[in-house]
Amino acid sequence: MKLTYISLPFLLFTANILASDWQFNTSLDSFSYSESLPAYSLLKDRWQGKLKPGGLSYTRNRLDFSIENNHWKVSALWRFDYKAQYTPDTAKLIYNSKNKIKLAQREDYNISLKVNHLAARGLGFGYKNTWQRLTYGLYLNLWQGYQATNGILSGTAFSDETGDYGDLQIDYSYTKDILFDRKFDKVTANGLSSDLFVSYKINQNWIIDLKIDDLYNQMKWQKLPHTQADITHLPDQDKAQATVSGVENFINLKQKMNVAINTWVTYTNASYALKTGVQSYHNDSQPWLSYLYQESHLGQVELKYFTKTQAISLIFESRNFKASIVADNFNYKRAQVLGFNISYKY
Repeated sequence: MKLTYISLPFLLFTANILASDWQFNTSLDSFSYSESLPAYSLLKDRWQGKLKPGGLSYTRNRLDFSIENNHWKVSALWRFDYKAQYTPDTAKLIYNSKNKIKLAQREDYNISLKVNHLAARGLGFGYKNTWQRLTYGLYLNLWQGYQATNGILSGTAFSDETGDYGDLQIDYSYTKDILFDRKFDKVTANGLSSDLFVSYKINQNWIIDLKIDDLYNQMKWQKLPHTQADITHLPDQDKAQATVSGVENFINLKQKMNVAINTWVTYTNASYALKTGVQSYHNDSQPWLSYLYQESHLGQVELKYFTKTQAISLIFESRNFKASIVADNFNYKRAQVLGFNISYKY
């Protein structure tokens, strides 16, 4: 199976030949979180700002061009996911290196960095329906991956009066070799994922919702470039002179991304709604509370507060348009939580 890019003109053409109750919809969604540094700084690979204790950073991004009716949905999709798990020592070592800060003498550094990155485009199919008080939707997405990084860097580092020491082990697969600049032909992968949405109306005022992205997901890479190496750095040696030994080869890799879960409870009446829920990804859970004001002519405005990170989200939604922004700092370059969503249908 080989996926090809489904263009916007194709979707528009398809929409024209379908029944009149079909709508065109486009949406862009982005959410980034970093425990150690501002999310913007890490996305730009600048490592600037105040370094804080932490061991997780990630970004999830989706672009969706679709046609849909009351039950069916067909989409052209794009995704960009990046997750890094690391020890505080690893963050400190990279931060010092990026900002040209000397390591503290006679201090041991425990190095561990796990990275899982995927960029892919694809085609999605969805079905939704309502049965009594239950509304549900199931979505199947076929992907063609074109970027990936998956692996681990581990070891130790030490600094004293004579210089810096390092003994590191690298085991990673990639579509671009950012460490040794290895050259090879372009590699792609095929895969699939599934998403689930369930909403249950308890009574006239209370609703429970559950949304799961990547409930099942897998990307199959064949002959993906792979490197295993030991890197030893001794005093008075620069990066180019470090001793490197290992093997470069190609492997078959089944890559999986973490499941993203958002669940919430809503109390609603004619003019407002109160919500509480939890947004989870990997080992990170973000509890939140929100107040939604509904105005029959203009639309609705929702103010959401994330209790763990003190991030605030402002959401506006009308019949055909929705926009939101979330951050824990009014200066986006200092925010550790940073995200937005914009969608339009007609």
